Amino acid sequence: MSTCIICLGDCDNSICSACSCCCHFQCWNKYLKKNHNNVLEQRGDIWITTCPHCKAVGTCTVRLTRNVVKHNLQKDKYVVQIRRMLDAFKSLKDTNERAVAATKVFKVVVESRRFIFDEHDAFKNTVRKKLIELHNSNKRWRGEARKYWKILFGGKME
Repeated sequence: MSTCIICLGDCDNSICSACSCCCHFQCWNKYLKKNHNNVLEQRGDIWITTCPHCKAVGTCTVRLTRNVVKHNLQKDKYVVQIRRMLDAFKSLKDTNERAVAATKVFKVVVESRRFIFDEHDAFKNTVRKKLIELHNSNKRWRGEARKYWKILFGGKME
């Protein structure tokens, strides 16, 4: 039994072909989410990265867990979906159409909460500002703004 290089617990999941260091799948998942810049190349389910232990570049081919791959694919899907909706949103002139489109966008934001919203503070701040803006500028959307504020941030609007 070896030791996990992240949490120092007992582990026997080898992650590096150069130094044979070990890491739990959950620890590796958290490490890659925090250090996604260390990923050098992605070939399907296989990500080539530097080993956190020996720092060998390119020799550490790590097969990610299905959970990490699914998480990143879902995250990318939601980012593309929100971008497309916002691009379409820009061309709308009528306030009622804009209110309906905003509702659709915020439904997707709520749906993607654990993939994007909870992980990125900048996105969270943008959503906060947009909800306040919509609450103040569009009377038809005030109730919706309060509803989404409560879902996403909890409590009453600032």
